[in-house]
Amino acid sequence: MKRGRQNRPMADRPDRTRDHLANERTLLAWIRTGITLIGLGFVVARFSYLVRTLAAEAHSPPPAQSSGGTELGIVMVAGGAVTILLALRRFLQARAQIDRGDYRAGVGVLLALSLLSVAAAVTLAVYIGLSSQSL
Repeated sequence: MKRGRQNRPMADRPDRTRDHLANERTLLAWIRTGITLIGLGFVVARFSYLVRTLAAEAHSPPPAQSSGGTELGIVMVAGGAVTILLALRRFLQARAQIDRGDYRAGVGVLLALSLLSVAAAVTLAVYIGLSSQSL
């Protein structure tokens, strides 16, 4: 029986082991990024809610800068979830390519994740700028 390249144990292929470990580290880094977006979105939404609640208890209208915070928080939480899903998709693609020995760097998912991160940063900057003007 022939032992092909695919059937060799991982110990015989340290380069592939390194590739798989690097792929896992990349996935974990993107998961941390997604969790950070989710956490930040939660904080933004809850802070907006807190400001409105405190204003209601004081029988005064909520500050103008508190509007839109909940929606922004929801978008950030959704963006974090999308980041994790895209990272998982890329991880699985890279894993299969490493196993087949035909790995190709994926630009599409990395571009999408990068654009998502930039969109979150720009959205936050605009929100901060608009809410600061109404103070």
